[in-house]
Amino acid sequence: MTKKKGADNVIKLTKNKTSVVLNYQEMPVISLIRGTLIGFKNSWVNRFTSARLVVRVFAADASAFSESPVPFGALVSPHHTKPSVEINQTVGYVSHHKAKQEYDQPWSIEVCLFNFEFAAGESVIIEYMDTAYINRRLDDWISRIKSFYEILTDWITDLSDLTSREGKMPDIDEEMMKTFGVKPRKINSLDIYKDRKLVMLIKPFALWTLGANGRIDLMTSSGSYIVVDVADHFMPSKWEVYLKDSRTKGVSLTKKNFLNILNA
Repeated sequence: MTKKKGADNVIKLTKNKTSVVLNYQEMPVISLIRGTLIGFKNSWVNRFTSARLVVRVFAADASAFSESPVPFGALVSPHHTKPSVEINQTVGYVSHHKAKQEYDQPWSIEVCLFNFEFAAGESVIIEYMDTAYINRRLDDWISRIKSFYEILTDWITDLSDLTSREGKMPDIDEEMMKTFGVKPRKINSLDIYKDRKLVMLIKPFALWTLGANGRIDLMTSSGSYIVVDVADHFMPSKWEVYLKDSRTKGVSLTKKNFLNILNA
């Protein structure tokens, strides 16, 4: 099972720290997912309804600045039984014009909490995703693809009639990357040949896919096979393949069933 999105990125706000600054080397976007109130006792709902969040996005040289309010206390209702608020708000730099110098420099995001008085021992934990997190996921994905190709290449090394080489394919440019302003990434396919004839095309399909940490497709003349990584984010890969006789449940990808697919 993969982790909940953004679960490893958190901001902690307290009585002595009601704002946090995050620094970036490119223009950032942040998505505030949820806020959890820690150490709060009874009557927290009435205390929190007027609280508000503001996200400031600004360039290092002060040439660009924008400020966006984010609903927070207004999301709390008298029916709240758990001290947790689903925010689900994405914020980036808001500008009415474009200037290259705004983009090619360090940037910062400041998340501020207003209209709330903390008592001793209370804190607000805000889970988030941002441009840096998306880039980390992509770096990890590209690394895992490379390792996957190495495994498959090793499996066919002792078969003299099989060879492999990387091929070109469109850059990675998934919707999540566009949302967070992340540039497309280059990536290759892996082609497997039998007696110089292409018998399998291996193409990464998507990193962000339902119920998995990335999907790769194996395409042969006999059909297509879906391979997914079921490991948690940033953990060693656990590749599973959906075979023709088990399309609803994946099985561990092994050398044996991989070669069976090749020879099907």
